[in-house]
Amino acid sequence: MRRRGRLGARPGWSRARRRHWSKPELVNRPLNQHIEVPERNAVSAEQAAEWLGSPAARFVWRNEEGGLTFVSDDGNRYLTWVPHSLNEQLLSATWRAAWVRQFIPAPDFGSVHHGANGSWSVSGALPGASAIGPWGQAHPREAVGAIGAGLRCLHDAAPADRCPFQWALAPRLARARNTLRTHPDWRDAPDDYFVTWTDAEAAATLALEFEPDFVVCHGDACSPNYLVDDNGNFTGIVDVGALGVADRWADLAVASWSINWNFGPGLEDEFFDAYGIDRNDAKIRFYRLVWQMS
Repeated sequence: MRRRGRLGARPGWSRARRRHWSKPELVNRPLNQHIEVPERNAVSAEQAAEWLGSPAARFVWRNEEGGLTFVSDDGNRYLTWVPHSLNEQLLSATWRAAWVRQFIPAPDFGSVHHGANGSWSVSGALPGASAIGPWGQAHPREAVGAIGAGLRCLHDAAPADRCPFQWALAPRLARARNTLRTHPDWRDAPDDYFVTWTDAEAAATLALEFEPDFVVCHGDACSPNYLVDDNGNFTGIVDVGALGVADRWADLAVASWSINWNFGPGLEDEFFDAYGIDRNDAKIRFYRLVWQMS
């Protein structure tokens, strides 16, 4: 569910967070079915299988920066590969995962290696599957409930006063204001959320100040990054390269927005009910705009 320059982060501005649109068709392809990976100089499925120590590997995800994920034939190991430009972001993701998994299920990355014009690491599989996978698409209300419960679990379990990482708002605001000045198509969001906004309205929203409610935020709290089992239970989080201390609404605003992209409209209230909080529409508008523009 990219912008940032980390694994899942985007350097500069990128439009519409397209990696968070629903792609459940990638989840259960047979291993012998070829999936085209068009990036030149990217790691191949054959090389991924060798690094995974597996007879075969299946390509399951590609983010907007060109990072690729493969799974071993037995489903027990995942390989994350990124191009050289994201080497430090992969390291950042491994550090954050190592810290947060003390408190909530998250990937257990191995060492970061270099190869195939980039860097790669292998992690063990966690129970469950992406919330936007086949089970989630067949049971959207249960999946949304698991997402809300999972995000609340992270916010409650990980101690903000002990977290060494920050999701810093100030540089994001600076990037957002620059985007407003330089990208006339900043309204291009997957559900037309900003289609009626004026530049003046966006500038006024970015100028608002709020009392923060600090927690350890996922930082990329879109629906694909939660794992659920077939009973609708939350089982873990993935893609934690942006994790850090921030206002909890930095996660809540984007997580609820992503519900619409991946499951369709009408389920936001169920998400907030599962999380256990009343809507704060002012913060939702603010943090969605920051996300879109930074």
